[in-house]
Amino acid sequence: THARVWLSATVSIALALGVWTSARSHETGDGTDGPQVGDRAPAFALASAQCETVALEDYAGKPVAVVFTGDMVTRLRKQLGELQKAYASIQELGAELITISVDRLEKVRATVDKQKLTFPVLSDAGVHTVIDYGVLNEGANIARVATFVIDGDGIIRYRYVGANKKDRPKPKTILEQLKAAKG
Repeated sequence: THARVWLSATVSIALALGVWTSARSHETGDGTDGPQVGDRAPAFALASAQCETVALEDYAGKPVAVVFTGDMVTRLRKQLGELQKAYASIQELGAELITISVDRLEKVRATVDKQKLTFPVLSDAGVHTVIDYGVLNEGANIARVATFVIDGDGIIRYRYVGANKKDRPKPKTILEQLKAAKG
């Protein structure tokens, strides 16, 4: 009977750990959910800081880097500044850059104005696109920092989901991946 109790307790603990690990993985948006390299990128149409609706399909035929910034905190403003410096090089490739934040449009607009950003910065305050791409951090209700490079046919050619807010590809890496996606 002791063996039975021990076995039952062991199985219960293993099941509980499995459920906790599964729930924890989903909660942290560890990047294992959502589309992978080789998959078709989920379509989206979101409001930009310029009050225009920007859709992924608007860029059909050219490679696009879609960068999920999480929210507009100071560390991410630095990344936006670095991306702005690389934006002319991205456009010279015949490619495009889009960033997506979970912040409301007013905050996105204020950041764009303050940093004089010229690339599309979109608001996904409802986190629908964040969920579609599998990068939601449910605990904070923001996106994990993530970068997807999508080729002109809408196929994901590069995918990077950071382990934390500081873990993101450099603009140089994004440029290299856009070149590779262009063919």
